[in-house]
Amino acid sequence: KANNPHHLVTAAIGGGKWQPSCYDLPHSIEYLDFVNVMTYSMCSSGGYYQNALYSSPSYHNTAYKAGRTMDSCSIEESIEIYNDLGVENSKLIFGLAFYGIVQSNTKGYWVKSQNVDYSTIVSKYLNNPEYTYYYDENAQVPYLVKNDGTMFISYDDHTSILAKSNYMKEMGCAGLMYWENG
Repeated sequence: KANNPHHLVTAAIGGGKWQPSCYDLPHSIEYLDFVNVMTYSMCSSGGYYQNALYSSPSYHNTAYKAGRTMDSCSIEESIEIYNDLGVENSKLIFGLAFYGIVQSNTKGYWVKSQNVDYSTIVSKYLNNPEYTYYYDENAQVPYLVKNDGTMFISYDDHTSILAKSNYMKEMGCAGLMYWENG
């Protein structure tokens, strides 16, 4: 900043309850212009959503036990966690997932098998009759489940990104970012 007052000092820190307390934010926030909160890939197994806007602890898809949030793994909960550490919403930028996390059902438990970029979700899965599209209105998350219950894909789409964009405006947050430009 002394070299050029237009330079930004930022930090990229995970969403949820695990990482924020490791950064001594009550003391370090005065030196940061923005905190990029990585709220993508917050969960990658267990049938959990990777990037939910709101908490939704019960399974959305009860037949396959898929589609829910882990404790503190939503954007709404992450805002509260950062606020409790003294970070104002005007310094918070939240991450969107421009990819999906594919989980495979192994002996009744969802395990991460791979990441898949959004263009592949559109070309390979969305119009594939072997997969069903769902949208969890409570969590504001789209997801796909293979009709035989062997695959679950959590991702963002235009509907969830619009919901998150509107929420950022309502909350007075600094904005949104995304990962990754593949």
